[in-house]
Amino acid sequence: VLKGENMSVNFATSALGKLKITILDKKGEKIEGYESGILFGNSTHRAVSFEKPLSNLVGKEISVKFELCDCDLYSFAFS
Repeated sequence: VLKGENMSVNFATSALGKLKITILDKKGEKIEGYESGILFGNSTHRAVSFEKPLSNLVGKEISVKFELCDCDLYSFAFS
């Protein structure tokens, strides 16, 4: 159950690597407006942006899909 209105990630990609994040409903299906853009680089606290605000999903059951290509994902947090 989502309790935060913001998402951040700690990750590192190679020069050609990438990270993409999708918020899914409790059935495992994509929720429209909750797919991040392609993230790349190296950050310990990178804010993740979605088309729609995460505050719309507070209190709902969600899961998170991470698509990584030559990327290390160390942690993620909702606040």
